[in-house]
Parts: sequence; C-alpha cells; structure tokens
Amino acid sequence: MYRWVDHTAEVELEIEAANEREVLEEALRALAELLGIEEAHGDERRTIALHAGDRPALLAAWIEELAFLGESEGFVATHIAELELRPAGYVARVILDV
Repeated sequence: MYRWVDHTAEVELEIEAANEREVLEEALRALAELLGIEEAHGDERRTIALHAGDRPALLAAWIEELAFLGESEGFVATHIAELELRPAGYVARVILDV
C-alpha cells in the first residue's frame, strides 16, 4: 500500500509492504499513478540494473530510474516482470506502458 503525502514544496511517498519486492512494486505503481498511467497498454520490457551502498539508496535510485525512463523516453513502467535482489543492488525487468 502506498500513499502520497503533501510536503513543503514537494510530495512524499509512504509505502507499507510485507517485503522488499512489494516495496519496489508499490513504488513503481505510485510513480505510474503520479505520471497518469494506471494499466499497461503494451508489453515492451526494459532491464534496470542498480547498485548502491544500502537499501534506502537503492529505493531512491529505483524511483529515479523509473522517473528518468518516463520523462526522457516516454516509457512508464507499470509492472515488474522479473526481479533479482542482490546484496548491493537489483536487476529488474519491467513492463512498460507505451
């Protein structure tokens, strides 16, 4: 479950989930909602590989990468097709809305 919270000059995202995969899925859904996408209309996929020093930094990098794909390429991820959790990062294959 996620919810957007108004915060001074920005928005804040709160996520409640049972495990790390669910946290990533909720963050993906929240960003898709923010960008105005609710369901996938295509099946194009992209692989995202991220590395960071800790899990909070990885989550921030995840959201930044998804936002970058949406803003720079017009692709908004709506689902995680595959996810490999690693000690220092993630490798995910996401389904993108075209």
